[in-house]
Amino acid sequence: MPEKLFTIIITIFGTTVFLIIIIIVLFVKHFEKIEYIISKICKLFRWCSNGLRKSGISLEIQSKVLKASKEIAEESCNILPYNLKIKWVKETDVETLLENNQIIVRMSDKYNKTHNMIYAINEYIAKGLIPKARKYIDKSVMKATDLIVTRKIIHKCWDEGLEHFDTQYLDKIREDNDDINDMITKIKELDDTNLLYSVLLREFQKAGMKVYPAIEDECLKDESREFIGFLYNIATKEPGVNVNLNINRVYFKVHILIVGIKDTMRYQGIAPYCKTALNSLGRGTETVYILSDSTIKKEFTESIIKNITSRNINIKNINRFRYGRKIKPGYLRRGECIAVETCSYEEDLVV
Repeated sequence: MPEKLFTIIITIFGTTVFLIIIIIVLFVKHFEKIEYIISKICKLFRWCSNGLRKSGISLEIQSKVLKASKEIAEESCNILPYNLKIKWVKETDVETLLENNQIIVRMSDKYNKTHNMIYAINEYIAKGLIPKARKYIDKSVMKATDLIVTRKIIHKCWDEGLEHFDTQYLDKIREDNDDINDMITKIKELDDTNLLYSVLLREFQKAGMKVYPAIEDECLKDESREFIGFLYNIATKEPGVNVNLNINRVYFKVHILIVGIKDTMRYQGIAPYCKTALNSLGRGTETVYILSDSTIKKEFTESIIKNITSRNINIKNINRFRYGRKIKPGYLRRGECIAVETCSYEEDLVV
């Protein structure tokens, strides 16, 4: 079938046009890789001019940050929608801007590479992470989230700068602000289990879009703090310990369904899980997140999803993400987080 399609396209448009289309598609899909290649070419000829030297640095930073951002974005939904663009300026303390779907980070080249990389990432996240929703989230929560996501991107694209970021930025903020420090501790646990991306940021995005573009709502700020605590208790719970798995507030309507109690699975099958999910959806829950680890057969969770979707016509989306279940301190078991949603960003949330 693909071969026939290619033949038809070539017949209609010609080989040259077809190749141009392929190049454009590859350019759009792998923009950061092309930037990285160009950065290497610029660095190779940096002796020719100061402009080429600066272009090599900026393109390398942009390509590495965008590559790491894409990897993170795959674990959520459109949480980093903008590209990064670096502009060199002589002034210091200049404002980072959003223009033409790009975060424009303006910085001086008088600093070393590690400083520039950290500064660019920090500014990019502070402006570009859930951009339309972030102002509605509690400030300490959002600041702590920014720092954890920034740290993750630094680890992915410039690991040499991780210690510098910790000592010069993160540790100082934790020492100076107890509230942010508390939030960082909790959000780090969510990062370790991947609930930060698969649940927290997705729900922040949805909650914010329920308000956007109206003015800030203190109710949402308060609920965002409560939601952090709700997920933290789930992320850190020990096997066999019961915690609250449902939250139904004005902006956060979430149920966490943990699959893994062996006696329930052996003697009752999927029925208790399906009943719990359907009852929760019937009470107004917008998203049920099904968490399972690698010891659970995939067919079991798929049967739960199939049963739920066949009995609730309001379900619109099913998304799958990575998940790490805490087995004991310092040890996580790989698994899957499946989001069963009754509302979508496009149809129900965008104003």
